[in-house]
Order: sequence, then structure tokens, then C-alpha cells
Amino acid sequence: MRRLKSPASGRRFLTVAEVADELRVSVGWVHSQIRVGALRAVRDIGRGFRVSREWLNEFLAARQVGFCVPESSVASRPQKRQRASWAPAFQNSHEARVALLGKGGAR
Repeated sequence: MRRLKSPASGRRFLTVAEVADELRVSVGWVHSQIRVGALRAVRDIGRGFRVSREWLNEFLAARQVGFCVPESSVASRPQKRQRASWAPAFQNSHEARVALLGKGGAR
């Protein structure tokens, strides 16, 4: 009995090209993830790999990042940059000039 081909979304195993297309990355990147063991795959009859849809979902779940930002950080204004501990704290440019050149102001 001959099996009918189903669309890629209903398949159990995907080719590397299909995985790359679904993730919108290059085929080489998918191969590198398989090579380092981040993405599970099985060898195809030829030289290629096949990735189970379940394994792909596990791979994506492991890399899921939360985009939640605490309300306190959204409402607060960004803090001023801290002055280095060694930098002198002058109130204005006149104080800086006096400290640098002395009271006379001449070089």
C-alpha cells in the first residue's frame, strides 16, 4: 500500500532544509546545531539528516526567552551614569580650570 505525502506541517520528520525554512535560518546553521548536539536528528538513508517535529519543538522550548519587563523598570527613569571613583567632582568649568591651571589661570 502506498502512503500519500502529507504537507510538511503534518509530517513527523522534517529535512534539514524544511527545518531551516521554518526557523528562517540557513541550512548550515541547522547542521551546526545538529553537529554540536543542540538539535537532535537521525541520519537519513542518504547522507542527510531528519529532525523529528517533537525534537524541533523541544529545541525551540529550550531557547525560549521571556520578554516580560518589570513595571518598576518601565516607569522609572534611567539612572545617570556614575562618575568613576578617581574622577574629580567639579561643580562647574571654572572650578575645573582653577584646579588644572591654578588661581592665575595662565599656563
